[in-house]
Amino acid sequence: MKLLNVVSRLCENKNLDISTAEYNDVIHGRASIDNSIMPQRLNDTPIKPYEAKWGEIQDTFTQNTAITRTFEFANFKTLHYFINETLKYQEKMQHHAQITINHYEVTIILQTKDIEEVTEIDLNMAEFLDEIYKDTQSFYPTQ
Repeated sequence: MKLLNVVSRLCENKNLDISTAEYNDVIHGRASIDNSIMPQRLNDTPIKPYEAKWGEIQDTFTQNTAITRTFEFANFKTLHYFINETLKYQEKMQHHAQITINHYEVTIILQTKDIEEVTEIDLNMAEFLDEIYKDTQSFYPTQ
């Protein structure tokens, strides 16, 4: 878990330059990552954190939670690809989302229905859907 925190802070500070001694000090709690160890240098990092646009919703009566996101598409081709890949993944995983299509918008709601909460399976599916959506953004716009 400590390594994940270090990587997260490195990305947050936009700087991947850290010596082995500094890294070991951070891992073993002798130092923390701050701007004195790692000054901020914008646009230096080869990786950029991706912020998912998933939101949490809660049933006001049962207090059960789910996550949701609306994806917007420029044309039918990208929408069709996204839906097909989503349906294939659902069948493969035997885990099904609530899908609503409204013109070129697709709203997905994820929740493990057996326990009516968000689980690791839902988060994995959300990550998969984000990747598929990202793929569609590189398609050429055609009708």
